[in-house]
Amino acid sequence: MRTVIKITVEGSSLRALWYSIDRSAQPLAGAVTLQGTAVTISVPALAGVYSGRLSNEGSTMNGTWTQGGPALPLNLAHVMPEAAWAIPTPPTLPRRMPADANPVFEVATIKPTAPDSKQFGIIVRGGQLFTFSTTVNDIISFVYGRHPKQIDGGPVWLDQAKYDIQAKPEGGGQPSDKQWRTMLQKLLADRFKLAFHRPSRLRF
Repeated sequence: MRTVIKITVEGSSLRALWYSIDRSAQPLAGAVTLQGTAVTISVPALAGVYSGRLSNEGSTMNGTWTQGGPALPLNLAHVMPEAAWAIPTPPTLPRRMPADANPVFEVATIKPTAPDSKQFGIIVRGGQLFTFSTTVNDIISFVYGRHPKQIDGGPVWLDQAKYDIQAKPEGGGQPSDKQWRTMLQKLLADRFKLAFHRPSRLRF
């Protein structure tokens, strides 16, 4: 796993950007201390610390990396820009759905879950929403932030029949968490014909 560390001077301090370029284009910030030829780089996001010592000519640094276990050897070399590994370009963040949009699903496919399915949950991936092995009560709990025991009434199948859902928002743009929940509320009303009151307990 290739590691690139860029150290810069900011005022009277040293700052490090730690790249694991085979895993992500986003760097992690690190704090650097230098005492003679001894160098320490702490990376809080990884709960890790690099401890090394510069060679006399300053072209190499031999040391160890510690991250919640035994110290592992990590030797670094200073290279000129033409010999450096290319750092990947960070991915472009998706355009956000306007905050005042009236979010609805452009298309939603609802299928009974296969009997041998091992997946479960509600996820957002690639600009679409997926549910796996979810009951309607699971979706209601997610949408309204209620425990299943706070849902009263309704037919028995709400808590028994399991569904896989794939849904794509209309109009493009990445919805917020609130907008995803709003679209699921509309889906429950439109496709499952559900209507209920909303006090501390949800009642059909």
